[in-house]
Order: sequence, then C-alpha cells, then structure tokens
Amino acid sequence: MTRYCETVFRMTSQTRKHILGIATAGMALVGGCSSEQLYNGFRQNRTQECREMPGIAQERCQARYDESYKGYADRREQELEDESL
Repeated sequence: MTRYCETVFRMTSQTRKHILGIATAGMALVGGCSSEQLYNGFRQNRTQECREMPGIAQERCQARYDESYKGYADRREQELEDESL
C-alpha cells in the first residue's frame, strides 16, 4: 500500500495540477493510505514545487514544508485544545 501512495503523489508532482492533487488525495483515502502517508505525499509534492523557485523564495518555501508529521500532528492537537478552551 505504501508504494501505491508514493506512486500517486509522484504523479501529482509531475503534473503540477492542484485539481489532480485533490482528486488523487481522495483516491488515496479510498485506497487506504494513512494520514501520515498523505501528509508526507503532499509535503513531498510541495517541496518539489519549491525547488523550482529562484533563490530566497525557494528557501522560504521549503521552510514552510519542513515540519515532520509528528510535529504537525502535535501542533494541530495543541491548536484544537486551545480552541476548545
């Protein structure tokens, strides 16, 4: 299943079409990919797009997608807890 998810996201990074990326994510969910696999696939897609940017824009773009899944999940959980207070 992991190979399927990696292939799906490699395809979206090659086409560079956001609509296809959303459709692919829907298919991946139906196909049984975990939240972490989806997060890492989107992250890989975005960092590939960052690599095509010039100079400092590339560095700033990559910094936005530098967070690990665990870091993202912990931050999101904390934000949800803060909202419920």
